[in-house]
Amino acid sequence: MKGLLLKEFYFYKANGVFYLILIVLFAICAIGSGNPFMMTMPMLISYLLPSSNLAYDEKSKWAQYCDALPVTRVQFVSVKYITMIVFYVFFCILTAVSIIINAAIGGFKDLTGLKLILPCFALYLILLGVISIIMPFLFKLGVEKGRFMFMVFGGLCGGLGAMGVSFGTEKGVTETLGNITASGAWIMAAAVAVSLLIFAGSWALSGVFYRGREL
Repeated sequence: MKGLLLKEFYFYKANGVFYLILIVLFAICAIGSGNPFMMTMPMLISYLLPSSNLAYDEKSKWAQYCDALPVTRVQFVSVKYITMIVFYVFFCILTAVSIIINAAIGGFKDLTGLKLILPCFALYLILLGVISIIMPFLFKLGVEKGRFMFMVFGGLCGGLGAMGVSFGTEKGVTETLGNITASGAWIMAAAVAVSLLIFAGSWALSGVFYRGREL
């Protein structure tokens, strides 16, 4: 398992420079604008990186080689989901830091932004659950055959996101999230609980699918 995690690290070390630059730029924008939702786009891209990693694995025949190693297919699947968790924790920390720095720039006179830290964590977790829906298809069908499902799902998420943006500006989204925190935290908590169940179910289902798949 440690070797598989190390392999993931080497992959992202070799291929993650562009994404790291993107993340830094959005973090700077989040600090400058005071809007933590600037971190949403690179976070979504990062959540999708494990599927891109899986495509590289298939192209290089890593999966067949991995079958000859003293590791199980469930472990192979698990490192992809562990990577998604690592990305989640990373963006939670980065968002909290950007919000705190933005408050510090203002001399901590306006602390309303600090109230958005936990809602942002919850939103990121909800998005993690949404992205998890597509993962079992990739492990069941393979990346090439699952690409169609990936595009359909991506288009659906993009359409829903565009509809959300059309209802208001970023400031309106921020205020809406603040209102949910004040008067309807149970809605967010329920959504987080569902997302956790989806993530756990996706993890288990991917393991079952990949364990029975012919490579």
